[in-house]
Amino acid sequence: MKCVFTAALLSCCVAAQAQRPDLAACPCGPDWIVGSDRALIPQTWHGADFRPACARHDACLSGCCQNRRQCDRQFASELRQACRNSSRPWECRRVTRLMAKAVRSYGGRELTPYEKSQAISRLRQVNARFGRNPYP
Repeated sequence: MKCVFTAALLSCCVAAQAQRPDLAACPCGPDWIVGSDRALIPQTWHGADFRPACARHDACLSGCCQNRRQCDRQFASELRQACRNSSRPWECRRVTRLMAKAVRSYGGRELTPYEKSQAISRLRQVNARFGRNPYP
């Protein structure tokens, strides 16, 4: 039974990614950030690649055997490990702390349209602070 559920879940995820190629290329970030705003969420940081950690976090949350706190802790740990490959590890760790805090604070609940616009505005400010232009 568990295998059937897992296979159905994986096929659902693949179908969703086929409909939303931005999610396949940029798995980091909530599903409601779409289009060019998706670039506001760092997928990499000077050699560190966060995408595998984000994809595993999504898979963990959609699984039936883990709780959210365990998934979030594993996510934070994997983000820190990714910073080992960064040419700017201290900046990378700051970015990953912000990402992990955002996931812990806002993940798992539906935001109002106002909260979503505020979140995108805040992401733009954080990107500017780090001197990162997400819109090449």
